[in-house]
Amino acid sequence: MVKKYYLKVIEQTLISSLIVSFVLATSFFLLEPKVGQAVTSGPFTIEQTITSEISFLVEASNVTMSGSINGITGGTSNGTTTAVVRTNHPTGYVMSIAFADNSTPNAMLG
Repeated sequence: MVKKYYLKVIEQTLISSLIVSFVLATSFFLLEPKVGQAVTSGPFTIEQTITSEISFLVEASNVTMSGSINGITGGTSNGTTTAVVRTNHPTGYVMSIAFADNSTPNAMLG
C-alpha cells in the first residue's frame, strides 16, 4: 500500500517537473527573439564611433605627505602631485581624486 503511494507520488512529481521544464523552455524561446530568430548566414558589420578621448601624457606620481598625523588627536598633512591630461572633447574633462583607503569619513578632505 505504502509502496504504491510513493510510486504514484514519484510519477506525479516527474510528470509535473517535465511539464514545468517544457513550459519554461517554450516561454524562453517565445519571449527572447534573439535566440529564436537568430540568423546564421551572411556577414554582419559592427561600427563604433569614438566621440571623445582622454589620456595621461604624464602619469601622476604617488603623493608623499609632509607632516605626521597623530592617531588620537589627528592633524594636517600636505602633499602634491602633477598629472598632464589631454582630451579632444570640446568641453574638457573631469578628474576625480580618491584616497586609496577611505575607510573613515574624514580620511581625505580638502
